[in-house]
Amino acid sequence: METQFADVNGHRIRYVDQGSGEPLILVHGITGYLEDWGANIAALSAKYRVIALDLIGSGLSDKPDALAYTQQDIAASVLDFMSAIGIERAHLCGYSSGGRQVILAGAMAPQRVLSVTALAPAGFDQGTIINFRLATVPGLGEVLTRPSMAGTKMLMKTAVFDPSVLNEAMLQRKLDMARQPDAQRIFLRTLRGFVAFRGFKPDALAAAQKALGDVQCPVLLIWGRDDKFLPFRHSETVQAGLRNVQFIAYDKCGHLPQIEHPDRFNADISAFLDGLS
Repeated sequence: METQFADVNGHRIRYVDQGSGEPLILVHGITGYLEDWGANIAALSAKYRVIALDLIGSGLSDKPDALAYTQQDIAASVLDFMSAIGIERAHLCGYSSGGRQVILAGAMAPQRVLSVTALAPAGFDQGTIINFRLATVPGLGEVLTRPSMAGTKMLMKTAVFDPSVLNEAMLQRKLDMARQPDAQRIFLRTLRGFVAFRGFKPDALAAAQKALGDVQCPVLLIWGRDDKFLPFRHSETVQAGLRNVQFIAYDKCGHLPQIEHPDRFNADISAFLDGLS
């Protein structure tokens, strides 16, 4: 994919921009980057202008130390990115913490968000994997999240139902991104902003649940039944909080529906967006 950079509030944000039509912005999760949508961009750009970005603090985008990296900060940065590239209104799609951020963006700026597609959005109910909870412990987290191929393989195998969807190139890219300057430090700051050893912080949980009621646009919610990162039961809480939601459960699927079942995901989001026309 041919990538480019936008200046957003004085920071370089990497993104890819393909296709034409209504804008669809793809937002990755906490350890991700725009290549996480590599199996989706071309298919979706047949009908939509598809834009995938490295969030501020992630991938090859700038990692300014001055930013607090709260979930609200990152959600606001998505809206600022839209403004920087001249997009007033768009469909938003995100997975994991990216799913949380597109929901927050929908609540923050309902006039700018045409729809939200959230894949296993993080932090709307209690409970997440022990790996992330341990990483919130000062000192221990710095050791446990030190980039290594062994750690990368363990995390990614936990993220999917069928590890055969992973390949060496994907794992090496994940490790290379984790080794970017300041990547580990910003990851830990971001994680510790809304997760603690016992799970999601109560104030962050309450803010996320409140945001659900403030989302006015249609929402497509997708969740893998075998998600180890965020239990499938969380989907009930998210559905209950939204006013206009379509829900799809994926069998034999972990935390990454767009990677594990790309053809189905591409068809499902296309049908959802086409139905809004």
